Amino acid sequence: MTDLRQLKNFVALAEMPNFGRASASVSLSQSAFSRSIQSLEQELGVPLFDRSAQKINLTPFGKAVLGRAKRMISEHKDLWRDIKLMKNNEYGQASFGAGPLPAAAIVIPMLTDVAKLYPKLHVRVEFGHWQILLERLIAEQLDFIIADIRELLHHPPLQIEPLAQLRLGCFCRPGHPILKRKVLSAPDLFKYPLASVTHPKMAFNELCRHFGLGDGSDELFSLECDNILVAEEVTLRSDMILIAPYIHSWAERKRNLVELKLREGFAQTTHFGIVELRSRGRSPAAAALVRSAKLLCRDIESQ
Repeated sequence: MTDLRQLKNFVALAEMPNFGRASASVSLSQSAFSRSIQSLEQELGVPLFDRSAQKINLTPFGKAVLGRAKRMISEHKDLWRDIKLMKNNEYGQASFGAGPLPAAAIVIPMLTDVAKLYPKLHVRVEFGHWQILLERLIAEQLDFIIADIRELLHHPPLQIEPLAQLRLGCFCRPGHPILKRKVLSAPDLFKYPLASVTHPKMAFNELCRHFGLGDGSDELFSLECDNILVAEEVTLRSDMILIAPYIHSWAERKRNLVELKLREGFAQTTHFGIVELRSRGRSPAAAALVRSAKLLCRDIESQ
């Protein structure tokens, strides 16, 4: 029966197609390593490597086995990790990434909740463009990412779980001149500079169309910033108007920014989701973070 050591040896040779280097990487003699590969091929009844060329190449059978072998190895590693953490009544550590928009909307309250509930949990967070975070996820350097999922729905390796949608709103400082008007419309906003966090392309184009501008218009925002705290501070110190996801604890989180009510409404919402690799199990630490994100978004949506 195939064991994990054989699969690990197979993956080593597939990724490092040289018997000498591959055997050294798993701390086996070259002869023992070769016997392990041959034994796996005999057990499966198919050749996994083409040894006729100067370079060792995977056969079609080998390519089919490689993906499943990696998943089995990863699942085995995750199983022992989770059991160890559960035995010690701990949650371990997790790493996740978030784009600028979810970072602005939910990451701070999410991490606050987790810090209260799981004080032993170790969390590392990365912020950036979803494409960069996706590369980190595929390289298994992140457990999951929170991002706008509309551009990720057709990536087969990904498991995507949508989060509750949060509406966007417009906010200004107390005493802003625009507050003298009781009824506001989009043209009224354009009398002042607009600020926001950086939006994914599809979300940005939606906003442009809402304000009667062409897709990708550079006339929409006077300030785009990946850091919501910077955008908030500038809004509080100027006549700038901030467009950002609505958060139920706005008075506390946004330090008394005032929400503006538009006559024609503001239909835009977020499309956040939890994005993970299908081949990788969710650790207890990652599960705690995901659970917090889901509850938080559901709570905000219900306000």
